[in-house]
Amino acid sequence: QDLYSKSHYDTIHTLPALQYDLVSRPLPEALGNSLGLTNLPRVSLEMRYDYFDRLSNNISETDETGHRFQFNPSLSWSSPVGGLANFELEGDLALTMYDLGGNRPYDLTVAGARDRARHNSREDRLTGSVTAGLSTTFSRVYGGIGDAVAVRHQMTPKVSFTYVDAPDDQSDLPYWDYYDRRLSRQTIRYGLLNTFVKKTPVEEQDGIPGGFEYFQFLKVGLWSSYEFKDNLEWAQRPYARYYTTDYFDNGAGPIELDVEAFFNSYLSARLVSDFDGRTGKVSSHDVSLRVADKRGDSLTITYDFDSPSTALGTGNFEDYEEIKADLALIFNEDWSADFSTRYDIRSGKGLETHARLLYRNQCYGLGLIFSDTENDRKVGLVVDLLGFGSINAGSQSLASPPAFFYR
Repeated sequence: QDLYSKSHYDTIHTLPALQYDLVSRPLPEALGNSLGLTNLPRVSLEMRYDYFDRLSNNISETDETGHRFQFNPSLSWSSPVGGLANFELEGDLALTMYDLGGNRPYDLTVAGARDRARHNSREDRLTGSVTAGLSTTFSRVYGGIGDAVAVRHQMTPKVSFTYVDAPDDQSDLPYWDYYDRRLSRQTIRYGLLNTFVKKTPVEEQDGIPGGFEYFQFLKVGLWSSYEFKDNLEWAQRPYARYYTTDYFDNGAGPIELDVEAFFNSYLSARLVSDFDGRTGKVSSHDVSLRVADKRGDSLTITYDFDSPSTALGTGNFEDYEEIKADLALIFNEDWSADFSTRYDIRSGKGLETHARLLYRNQCYGLGLIFSDTENDRKVGLVVDLLGFGSINAGSQSLASPPAFFYR
């Protein structure tokens, strides 16, 4: 599309970003010994720089532009408790710094709004979070079913508390993407995970002694939560989608059911469903069927229904009903491809299509990405320097643009 036309002057342009990730690794053993820890805490680090720009002229009321730097260290640690339970602790700090210019979006009908929308040259935001969880495991072995000689049922109850410290009002900051908002939370989450594993005999073949094969054929999780922080006012504000889409307001959260069935090594199905106890309605359904082979090829078809307005009252979220398809193909050790598409059932329109072709050598990788959405058509090139530094071609989401981008 012609981004220089007047109707596109407010489009935000994202220039190539610089990002450095320190993959989770344990702290030095000497430090752990000095603290008397048998399990060493693990540390991670994410750093990212972005530059954003909008075209500006006398018809554009939203001309903000600027630099953003993010520094986000995190720490995780787990330890058994008396041989009966497991304790997990995670925490992070997120410092975001801005060097800004121009105006934030504002309501032209409100007197004085333009003056209040002017960015200060420097802004920053420091947030942090901590999550503490406790879990234990019970199991029992039952008699065989079908070809199985035994079935093991394992139950894992878990409770955790998450505290996120962030300013309630972040309207003085730009909102270029989801990094620019973090909603303060005080959430207790609790539930029970059930797993079922069957034990089947394996016959002797070609002189190889037989034995037993273990196969997990079912997982059932039931979860809920309670939110102590009342953030509904901020979650319902314009651009609230950059805060969160799972905030459920102060009080009891939905009942969440997660069922995953494995029919064999190649075919599985999953249902994730949320029930809103406040309204008595189902707020979301996610049903998927996955076919895969041992080589790594896979096809996943997903039906996705979401009604977030039941959780956020009159928020800025809309119900939707979609069908999604994800295809992954492994041609050989060097070449692979991904394909993804989304289709809106209610409007009868395709929402987006993404395709990616990847080449991987021992020391580098190249990827060609094509993306077609309702408002954009893009071609991207991904460079992956294996073992030295990476522009995450392997984990690059098909729903987002690649790191190096050309229009």
